[in-house]
Amino acid sequence: MGSQPPHDLHELSRRFAHIVRYVVECRCGRTAEFCVSDLSAFWKAKKWSPDFGSIHTHFRCTECGRKAFRAFCLDEKAPDVRPPSRPATPVPQRTSLYRPMGIDPEAWARAQTDQERKRLIRQARG
Repeated sequence: MGSQPPHDLHELSRRFAHIVRYVVECRCGRTAEFCVSDLSAFWKAKKWSPDFGSIHTHFRCTECGRKAFRAFCLDEKAPDVRPPSRPATPVPQRTSLYRPMGIDPEAWARAQTDQERKRLIRQARG
């Protein structure tokens, strides 16, 4: 007893989003590839029918302006080209990059935190 093929876009997203990309093709030869999970989320937001037979009718070609005539799935994951939502590592915020007068420039450059810079300022003041 094998598994049944998905019957619509949402089921395809739930079961195979990690290995499938969705391709829409125009008669002029232009194609567009979509991540299945992103496409499914967009379809849910628009409340469009997720049936495979009607998906291609919602696309227009950016080159010629005609409606897409074919849509199909490929068994490869689409590359994720979206920028990351937040930086991987927090960026330390420096209050002042400029060295106050009377402080050794090399010591100021080595100081990594505001506390080290404040210590250098206190030492310079005496």
